Amino acid sequence: MRKSEPKKIGESLSAWLKKMRLEQGVQEVEVRTLWAQIVGPGVDESTEQIKLKGDILYVKLSSDALRQELTFAAEGIIKHLNQEIPNGRIKRIQFH
Repeated sequence: MRKSEPKKIGESLSAWLKKMRLEQGVQEVEVRTLWAQIVGPGVDESTEQIKLKGDILYVKLSSDALRQELTFAAEGIIKHLNQEIPNGRIKRIQFH
């Protein structure tokens, strides 16, 4: 029987998450945590829901004015999120 090369725990965990189809959920939790850090507590309190589907981040906000303001800041938010997320792949934020 042939022994395989040792793997780092992170690689093994990533492979397991992918196999169990949990990777998307874990990444969504990471995005939610980063969202609060990037936009600050005021905006975070007005954030009702965050969903990551493919390369689009859907963000539901309680304020129309805030939604408009964040639309202009979306490119910078995407850049910050993608720098922090492993395999950062967010291409667009859809505010509603």
